[in-house]
Amino acid sequence: MSGLGGIAICRTESLGGIVQATRMPMVPCYRISCVKCSVVITNTVFQQANKFKASWMHPRSKHWHLIDHVLVRQCDLQNSWLTHIMCPTIAWSDHRMVCTTVLLTAKPVKRKHWAAPRRKLDITKSDDICLALQQELARALSSDDTDQWPEFKATAFNTAAKVIRYRKTRHKDWFNEQDSEARTLLDDMHEKHLICMNDKSNSAKKSVYIQARGAAQRRLRQILVKETWWSATAELLQTVTT
Repeated sequence: MSGLGGIAICRTESLGGIVQATRMPMVPCYRISCVKCSVVITNTVFQQANKFKASWMHPRSKHWHLIDHVLVRQCDLQNSWLTHIMCPTIAWSDHRMVCTTVLLTAKPVKRKHWAAPRRKLDITKSDDICLALQQELARALSSDDTDQWPEFKATAFNTAAKVIRYRKTRHKDWFNEQDSEARTLLDDMHEKHLICMNDKSNSAKKSVYIQARGAAQRRLRQILVKETWWSATAELLQTVTT
């Protein structure tokens, strides 16, 4: 706490070190160092009497001296609300206590956004699709614009996606989301949900979405025979166990 010649440094760091309490004599080189390091002495920022700025008074001349002070980075000065001097709790000390009030805010949590997986092409196609793909690639790559690799790559992939389409996920559940009838019901429900979210204060749109959701759930259970799936699964398990 104390050093040679009455020079001492007391550092208090919180949330990135925006507050630094220092005890050091006020010399011109120290002021220059504060300017170079972009720090501010908060004791002199606020409009107060000298007895609320300085921490030690000379016993003979009764002059106040700014020995104990708080340093704050210039970019964090707006978070410092007040710095004032108050009487210490220790009777034998002639130095007064420096008290500063700062605004501390927690750093927001950064959420990781994962990139969407790239869709794969459906390569399990018949020979007719392969012949059509060859013809389309020959026609698309015949121009001179595809001499460079980026243009060639983009043209080949877009042509293949246009001809053979993307692979569809096959679910082993009691209904398949890629089924045409299920896809129609789910698309209608998602469209009404999007309309409802764009205007949350509209109760009519919300009721329409709730009705569409209930209708989709009922139809998926009725048309796509959930009971049949469970019966087939039970029979399969029974056959495996026997």
